[in-house]
Amino acid sequence: MTPEVTTMSDQQSSPSPQESLAFSNVLMTSGLVGTFTSTIVFLPFRLILVTAIILGNVTTVLAIFKNHRLQTNTNWILCSLAVADTLNGIALLGFVVRSFIMPELLTSNVLIYEVLSLLDITPIAVSLSHLVAIAIDSNIKEHSNAL
Repeated sequence: MTPEVTTMSDQQSSPSPQESLAFSNVLMTSGLVGTFTSTIVFLPFRLILVTAIILGNVTTVLAIFKNHRLQTNTNWILCSLAVADTLNGIALLGFVVRSFIMPELLTSNVLIYEVLSLLDITPIAVSLSHLVAIAIDSNIKEHSNAL
């Protein structure tokens, strides 16, 4: 008796039509895929928001690099947060536009949905870690001044 060898491509086959339809229904009922009207209304809003996020963070980074008085430990942490948010805005810009123009992108492949979920959750963790670092830095400054 020889053991059956399965390859990675055998394990990751495309979902059946029933699975794809069920996944599509979950997305539709959860509000992740909207109607054409919501696409027309929210696409410009999201584009303006992403553009403002990118420009605001780039301005923060430039201000810290140009002004030597702003180059403190706390501001370097803020600069790091601004760089992370800028990269996030750039990465999500393409997905935001594509998901609104082609909503079937979200329902066509579970892997794409998982990548989008990862791109949505990871920046939150990065931002929270930066905020914790700022709080620790402020706490250290406060206690070192008290001594």
